[in-house]
Amino acid sequence: MEFVHAFNGFRGIAFINVLIDHYTYVNCILDIGQFGVAMFYVLSAYLLTGQLYKQYLEKNQINICNYWIRRFFRIYPCLMLALFCEYLTGRLTNYQIWNIFCLTGIVGFYWAIYVEMRFYIIVPLIVVIFAKIRNFILKFSLMLALFLLGFFYHFYLNFMVDEPRGFRRWDIDDYSFEKNIVFINYIPIFLVGSFMSIIVYHLKKFKHNFNSFPILKGLFILFISLIHGPIIYYRCMHGINTFWGLPFSNFNFIFCTGYVIALMFMNGKNFMTSFYQSKIISFFGDISYPAYLFHTIVREFTFKYWGWNSGQGFHLFLCFLITVALSYLIHITVENYFIKKTKFWCIKQITTPKEEVLTPREENMYKNLHINNPKSINTPNAENLYKKPIGDDKNDLEISLGLIENKF
Repeated sequence: MEFVHAFNGFRGIAFINVLIDHYTYVNCILDIGQFGVAMFYVLSAYLLTGQLYKQYLEKNQINICNYWIRRFFRIYPCLMLALFCEYLTGRLTNYQIWNIFCLTGIVGFYWAIYVEMRFYIIVPLIVVIFAKIRNFILKFSLMLALFLLGFFYHFYLNFMVDEPRGFRRWDIDDYSFEKNIVFINYIPIFLVGSFMSIIVYHLKKFKHNFNSFPILKGLFILFISLIHGPIIYYRCMHGINTFWGLPFSNFNFIFCTGYVIALMFMNGKNFMTSFYQSKIISFFGDISYPAYLFHTIVREFTFKYWGWNSGQGFHLFLCFLITVALSYLIHITVENYFIKKTKFWCIKQITTPKEEVLTPREENMYKNLHINNPKSINTPNAENLYKKPIGDDKNDLEISLGLIENKF
């Protein structure tokens, strides 16, 4: 899948949502971080599914080994550095650090990595299933059915269950069934991103014009980027966890549907795409992963050892600056280094080039030019033939080719 610069800005906005939530706790009422995590999830599913889906349709296979090598070098180098810092500061126990590393426990904000790594397991399965379905009506009908099923399932886990926050549980570091429910709760969100990626792939194959209606598409992206603001304001003012009788987690799922439509519109040009491509927003997208891992470590370290006050806006702003500087340093020294190393560790896939079939007209042209084995030339076009002149005069080939073309 071709790289869209606006996606990097989308990732930056997601991180800013998480940062605002974790640096400005309002008695667990604001909870804007859930929107940021949902944006991360739909974008991750969109990109991964698009890459594997294209690879499978073009090569009829998925290189699982290379897929996991890339995922490992994308996630674990920065994660291991963060866990080492957690060990030095003593913020987490050795048991918790081990559970995070092995992805066997949900501890603090590391729950997001726990959930995403499990989704990586089912991405190839999703790709193979939908790539095997050749009938477009059947394929998109199955997507719609799974989308509706996921919505009602998500609604049940977050609202019908007798829990104040549904099954959105964070600090579960044992092997209970409830811990696995946290992952299942987010499967519909990942599926929305995967489905939209498949739809966009086929739209591109059908030469769909993504640049049409730029103003309307830009307004939609602006709307979906700001709509949760009034809802959060309502939540803070009334201090309740529901809106119109529905849990806010269900609005999170509805927003994810809007997010993936916005991702589709970002494939074209509009004023919001230009905003997401801006350098400052893209910068936050570049450092989003190390910043997600280290922003809480920086906050807790400065508050505990330097005596900073979480209620002081100036101290929070300094924490933000330190987090950005540290994250940028880790991004250019650790994250980028290991991402580049994936090219060394990935297994090169040997593909046999297809033999080019010459048309009768091309075969006659080669015969008249006294070429005995026309199939030995890789590219049978005039540009390639000019590089191999026949006869003493270099213009003989050009003249001969012109005479031959006039005969047809």
